[in-house]
Amino acid sequence: MRIIYIVGNHPALGDLVPNKVAMYDDGTHGDQRAGDKVWSYTATFPRGTRLSYIYTNSGTEGRWDGLDLQRVRDFTVDGETTTIYAPIESFGRIYMHADNWHPDPSGYDLIARGVLGALRDNGRLKRYLDALPASGAAMVPPDRERPQ
Repeated sequence: MRIIYIVGNHPALGDLVPNKVAMYDDGTHGDQRAGDKVWSYTATFPRGTRLSYIYTNSGTEGRWDGLDLQRVRDFTVDGETTTIYAPIESFGRIYMHADNWHPDPSGYDLIARGVLGALRDNGRLKRYLDALPASGAAMVPPDRERPQ
């Protein structure tokens, strides 16, 4: 990942101009430790400010190239503390995106493995499958394992 940017509805967040306000992973600008894959940005807002923002991943300033994380986040500055740490985000791996909204094949494989693992760990599903009559076993394709 080259750079993560934050863009939002306030001048300190770029006033909706994408790829203008960089976040940092170099031990500066509020970032506590360089190279730890925790991207940080420090800004000051008046109490009661309602912010909406997203993250972009290294496009041209002023141009909406691709978005790594499309979900719009909302945050209201409550003013009850002098320092507020906005929610920490987790940025997945870019290789899992075929486009802005869909995983590529490796992403679908990762999702399928996660679902299969959850199903295997589900005792209720296992009891249900074990209770199926022998003819029910034919519904499971022969090249697939039944949850253990």
